[in-house]
Amino acid sequence: MEKAKPDNCVCGDAPIHVACAFQQYDTARWLLGHGVRAVASNNIGVTPLHICAGYLRERDPGNYGKPTLTSAMMLCAQGA
Repeated sequence: MEKAKPDNCVCGDAPIHVACAFQQYDTARWLLGHGVRAVASNNIGVTPLHICAGYLRERDPGNYGKPTLTSAMMLCAQGA
């Protein structure tokens, strides 16, 4: 797995991790379209796809399902 750049934050989250954590599909799509790797992992090995999967598993699908599922599908299409 490709590591996120360490200058992002203490945990190593890259902007793509944050976009997925806050269900910002358009931002995640923009980042991926501008060369951000879908497989980037933070300092503990969490990828953006892990974040999406966590939201799909733990959250109310009525509130989080569609943008999170769309982001997860987009990440998979990019090789995650």
